[in-house]
Amino acid sequence: MYHDTWRIFLDHPWVGTGLGTLIDVYPRYASFFNGLTVDHAHNDYLELVADTGVLGGICGVSFIILLFWRGFANLQFAGRAAPRAVTAGCLAACAGLLIHSLVDFNLHIPSNALVFLLLAGIATAKATEPEPLST
Repeated sequence: MYHDTWRIFLDHPWVGTGLGTLIDVYPRYASFFNGLTVDHAHNDYLELVADTGVLGGICGVSFIILLFWRGFANLQFAGRAAPRAVTAGCLAACAGLLIHSLVDFNLHIPSNALVFLLLAGIATAKATEPEPLST
């Protein structure tokens, strides 16, 4: 499946075939047809570039780079242990989901994508000290 999905990308390198079109496009590229419907490539990154081309791939890589760049900056500047632990935990969970995306389509499941974006938002949110209560 990876090889066939890569061939889709090679035939449509710049803008891909369109989001969610793998289920329609894949049968023309299938090197082995077993009668089953292939709806995902079982690799989120290959499916992203097949669907959106180089432009979408650049957006995806940029998101991941910015996620970890900002997350590690928050780790460096977080003063107390609790915010550091929360940020580190969120970054670790995001890394786990991104590694899992190499062999599955977990970010195409809405609940997984929502959890990933929630964790990414927490990891990249600007950490500030609580303001004292004024009386």
